[in-house]
Amino acid sequence: MEAASAGAEFVFRVYFDRITEEQLADLLWLITLGDNREDSPLQYKPGHAKPLGYGSVKLTAESCTVRTFRPDFSMETARREIPEKPECSFPMDNITLRSLLKMCDSRATAGQDVEFLTGMDYISRERREKPIIYAWFRENRVTLSRGQ
Repeated sequence: MEAASAGAEFVFRVYFDRITEEQLADLLWLITLGDNREDSPLQYKPGHAKPLGYGSVKLTAESCTVRTFRPDFSMETARREIPEKPECSFPMDNITLRSLLKMCDSRATAGQDVEFLTGMDYISRERREKPIIYAWFRENRVTLSRGQ
């Protein structure tokens, strides 16, 4: 695994087939999380080492071209405007959507220290002290990496 440098850019294309205008709007919203600005605080968290500041990416849509194929095999292309704040058909008061946006908002933990638990942290369950799960992974990392 290799970490990308801060500010690294990756370019990719998203292809779709037989979707409605509403679905296209929803797709653009999902890609951008409803904010198509590069400096948006709404970022996906696909990577590892989040407590170390890694793993956040901002997806923006630069262009949208819709190709329509006709029965005579000809093709028509139309470019679509992508608004800075794409809208979607999802109900914005949906608890799942609100939770997603909160998790993806880099401001959610502003001013707070976010770090992994250490092996010295314990939880109490059924009146017995048990180490938090991270301790197990930390203590067994060498064994796991050797394939034993």
